[in-house]
This record gives sequence, C-alpha cells and structure tokens, in this order.
Amino acid sequence: MNPISLYPISSEANKVIDSGVKLKIVIVEDDQFQLKLLSEKFSMLGYKNITAFDDGPTALTHMTRENTDSTIMVLNLEKLVRGKANLLQKLKIVSFTGAVILISKSGERRVQSTAARSSPFGLNIAGHLKRPVQLDRLERILNDFSTQIGLAISGGRQHRYSAERLSQAVEAGELCNMY
Repeated sequence: MNPISLYPISSEANKVIDSGVKLKIVIVEDDQFQLKLLSEKFSMLGYKNITAFDDGPTALTHMTRENTDSTIMVLNLEKLVRGKANLLQKLKIVSFTGAVILISKSGERRVQSTAARSSPFGLNIAGHLKRPVQLDRLERILNDFSTQIGLAISGGRQHRYSAERLSQAVEAGELCNMY
C-alpha cells in the first residue's frame, strides 16, 4: 500500500525550528477518519511536511529510505504496537532516530506503561496522547521535541551571560520569552 501523501513532502511551508531543521511528521493509523483528523491537527499547527500511512509495513519501508533525525512518528497504540507486529520493535531494527508519539483511545495509564516498556528499544518517546487528541497537548509535545533536536544540533551549548550583559539586553529589548 502506498503512503497517503496529504501534503507535498518537500513543501517549503514546513515548520522550521531555530536550527533550520524542518520537522517531518509521519502518521501511521489504520482508521482513515483518524488519519485525516490527525493530519488536519498538524496542519492547524502549521506543519506541512506530513506523510500518512494506513499500515505499519509500508511506513517502515518509507522510514528505511529517510533520514529520521527530525521526524515525529505518530502511532496508534491499539493496532500498531502489539505482539509480532510491534512497530516500536521494528523501528529499533531499522535504526529510527526520530521520536514517537503514542495515541490511544484507552486510558492514559495504558499508554504510559507502553511508553515505559518501549524504552528498552532505545526509542525516543516524545509523548502520549489520548483520543480525541487535544491541539494544545499535541503542540506542547511538538515544541518539546523541536527544542530537543535544536539542542542536539547545536551541541547542547549553553551560553552564560554576566549580570551587566543581561541588563543591557533587557534595556535594549533584545529578550523574548519562549514557552
């Protein structure tokens, strides 16, 4: 089965974090309605580099051909993370370097326990969301991941400023709050 490309993969309107890296979104969801709904939520947040799949094997094939450093993969917990078809386990095998967001209609406790069990695979679980996905919670997870890869790209350098320089920046209006 081919990916359901909702937006061009090379769109210039992609969200770009401060480091200049474009965040790629890969949605794997077997329910077509949920797949379109999730895609629309990402679009509402300004993300355009969205590729959607309605099955795990096709998504895995796609992931083996891509650089996944700045990729968020959204997975349906009920259908795609069970038994022999465990997509999380297979992502480890193909050296997936992005992050995973788990989505479930079941209770948050179950999602958290799956996220905890996934750490032996060495995957970065960016977060977990309950359906219906709340836009503000999704945005928070995406912002956290963007910050994380921004730090990784910059080497995690922290700058230290003297009190005098900080005062100058405040007076000159050079500071802005980031949440």
